[in-house]
Amino acid sequence: MTPDEVTFVFGVAAALAEEQAAATIYRLEGTEVAGRMIGEFEIQANNCRSAASGRTPVLGRSGRRDAAGDIRQEGGVPMTRTREEIKKDIVDQLYWDDRVDAAEVAVEVEEGNVVLRGSVPTLIARHFAAANALSVSGVHSLDNQLKVRYPASATAPSDEQIRSNVMNLLEWTSDVDAERLRAHVDHGIVTLEGTVDALWKKLHAEEVISELTGVTAVDNKLTVVPTKDTTDEIIAESLASALKRNPMINAHAIEIRVANSVVTLTGAVPNWAAREVVYNSALHTLGVIGVDDQLVVAD
Repeated sequence: MTPDEVTFVFGVAAALAEEQAAATIYRLEGTEVAGRMIGEFEIQANNCRSAASGRTPVLGRSGRRDAAGDIRQEGGVPMTRTREEIKKDIVDQLYWDDRVDAAEVAVEVEEGNVVLRGSVPTLIARHFAAANALSVSGVHSLDNQLKVRYPASATAPSDEQIRSNVMNLLEWTSDVDAERLRAHVDHGIVTLEGTVDALWKKLHAEEVISELTGVTAVDNKLTVVPTKDTTDEIIAESLASALKRNPMINAHAIEIRVANSVVTLTGAVPNWAAREVVYNSALHTLGVIGVDDQLVVAD
């Protein structure tokens, strides 16, 4: 670990017992000390319960589903879902969601790895299709190859109209300063340039324009320039505390590395919902300018 990199390694359960919290070890250059560390350090929380223990399972549609979202037979043995079961659930989920026109969407599944092919009429529908696929139990990864194809029966706006709509919408969005942003459009592909003061605002700007008619893709080149000073240590501590407070986080072990305000997440989580919570927690932490999400969804 380099001097400009901060690492947190901790087990996260739905609730940490007081004795577990007391087992947190602070290390500074190999020496155990008490209190808050300044400089290069690690935090290790020991004796964390496993994700499935100490929880009350709730009824699932086949077997029992524990708080981690894993489907289990009576006796606690995990059930392996077949490719056909996973594919059927994804297709059903896509057709259930009224926001997604799934008529031209094809689903492929192999060992929990999902590929979406075909086309949808809007960029936001492409995002919704991905979210629906990831919500299905047994999905380990997603390759979203859906294309955005504007309906032939409708008249697509010109690039200049799209650019004007983009800038108007950004001006109406209170969370971003549109005066610091620029937009260019080429065949429906919007390129955003400029600066924002928080990483979540960069992604928020992309999200709001994704719903505009005629937008087929967004190339987000916005630069994050925080207006408040912070340090890697403060970022790491703040994110670690946020994850411990969140009852939805039940990963066996999550590692947080912070270097030059960029957070790297590694470790295993039980499902995509937990992964999204961890990622969003990093995204919304003050001072973060980038998130490298290397979390693995494990059965």
